[in-house]
Amino acid sequence: MALPPGITPKTVTIGIGSFFDGTIVAGSATITAPVNVLHTPSGHTLYSGDMTKQFVDGEATWTLCPTDAAGLNRVDWTYKLRVTAKGAATQPNVIYFTLPEAGPDTVDLDGLVTVPSSAGTPVAVDVLTTGELDPLTAGFVSDESSQTAVALRAAYVPRDEYTASGATDALHIVSYSGGAYPARPAGVPAGQVRYIGPVQPTDWLTNDEWVNNS
Repeated sequence: MALPPGITPKTVTIGIGSFFDGTIVAGSATITAPVNVLHTPSGHTLYSGDMTKQFVDGEATWTLCPTDAAGLNRVDWTYKLRVTAKGAATQPNVIYFTLPEAGPDTVDLDGLVTVPSSAGTPVAVDVLTTGELDPLTAGFVSDESSQTAVALRAAYVPRDEYTASGATDALHIVSYSGGAYPARPAGVPAGQVRYIGPVQPTDWLTNDEWVNNS
């Protein structure tokens, strides 16, 4: 399935090198995303897992979502790259990298931004829904490492497109971790904010919701 609308993928190409006699090394390379990430505008979930490619003529290529793509509900996460060189006495080191939207559309190993490993952190997301929640498909997307609900995923019954001065049934999802919580979105009517976090907010209004995920 294609990436969500509005996300421009990056092409990542990895070369494996050769033995000392010039023979190209066979093998595979695996790129791993650490956790599920939600694209909040579309409700599309990007699932974590291994993406393995065999080297062909010494190269392997992936098409990947940038790690800072707009609309994602998690920031500062990294991809993991593990290369398996068939017949090599010593395997290449595992590396972790980010894949920023800025820069060329095709990136090779030398162009990757290598950083320490990180599963990232959830961000406060403001989901403007243009319909009603479908109870058959609504649910939470969880951080697998902590089982912490970080954002709402649901199907919606379409209504008019949301505008700042139009729809009044928009549900705002405010997700947070740790001991602090974001301020309540300004101007949002009572009953249209759902907090998801470990600390009960004190600035919520009548009929707002709080989901304790501690």
